[in-house]
Order: sequence, then structure tokens, then C-alpha cells
Amino acid sequence: MDSPLNNREIASRKRREQVLDAAAACFVERGFHQTGMREIAKRASVSLGNLYNHFPSKHDMLIGLAELELSSVDPFVEMLMRNVRPSVCLREFTRAYFQHCSDHDAAILYLDIAAEAMREPDIAERFLQARSTLAEALTSLLFKGVESKDFGPSIVDTSTADLILDLIEGAAARGSIDASKPDMLMASIEAMVFAALRH
Repeated sequence: MDSPLNNREIASRKRREQVLDAAAACFVERGFHQTGMREIAKRASVSLGNLYNHFPSKHDMLIGLAELELSSVDPFVEMLMRNVRPSVCLREFTRAYFQHCSDHDAAILYLDIAAEAMREPDIAERFLQARSTLAEALTSLLFKGVESKDFGPSIVDTSTADLILDLIEGAAARGSIDASKPDMLMASIEAMVFAALRH
């Protein structure tokens, strides 16, 4: 068991979170490459020296944000592991995850991290870990659905979960650009997923 944090460690952790929040806000507004360390320090209300103590570079901040992405999937993993009928669970997950991915600021930040993950292996590792955790939970639900005859067995395998997540994330990102018809887009995704799984 970890020992409790002392006051200094608690303050340091809060400051680190404050800096990451500021960095995320700056990256959303201006983009990762257009944002400078001085700008992030100002936004976080910390000195430049203090900022560098926590994060020696913007790359380190992006790693911190990618690690936060890992914890952000926890509620969705819990949702997928509930003891409810698989078709009901999948419908609720699809709607909740679409709504989460449709958040305009979250979509911008996600795409910025994804772009850097394609260039930087250490960011990719954390980014893919979050996605893998979510895909594993969704795969487990799909196989439960095959066992309960909610879903047909024809296309349910380990890649099916990734394709469903790709569909939700891609449509949500596009929908966050044109937010005029999110309900119609969500209904189309849901219909497509369930039509494919019931064959």
C-alpha cells in the first residue's frame, strides 16, 4: 500500500494538474506546435522555472495528457463490464462514448495527441494502452452478446471492437466540426453497429 502524501507532495501534484489543464487549454486554442512554454506557464499562473520543474518540455506535457487519457476510459470500461443484457449495455455505451468523443475541446486535444503519437513512440504507447483497455472490455461484451444470442457470431472477433470504436470516434470528431445534427449521426452509428452485429 502506498504511503499517504505529505503537504508538499499534495501541492506538487495539484500544481502538476494545474499545468496540464493549462497546457490542454492552450493546445485546444492554438495547437500543440503553436503553443510556447511561456504561454502555458502564464495560463497556469506559475513561473517558467516552476513549469520546467514539472515538465521539461511540451513533449512531457503531452505524455502527461496521454496518461490522463488512460484514466478517462475507466468509466467506459466499468460501463461495459456491468451485469446487464449485452445489447442494452452496448447501446448505452455507444451513446455515452459518442457524447464523450463529441466534446469539441476533447476532440481537438485527442487529435493533437493522436498526431504526435504517430511521430513519438512513447506517446503512442500510452495512447494505445488506453485504447487497448477499452477495446478489450468491448470485445468481452461482444462475446457475451454472442453467448446470449443478442449478437450473431459472424463478425464478432477481437478486431470488431476496434472497428466499432473507430466508427464512434471518427463520426464524433466529424460531428464536433458540424454540430448541427448530432442526434441523427448517433442514430446512424447505432443502427449500423447493431445491423452488423445481428447478422
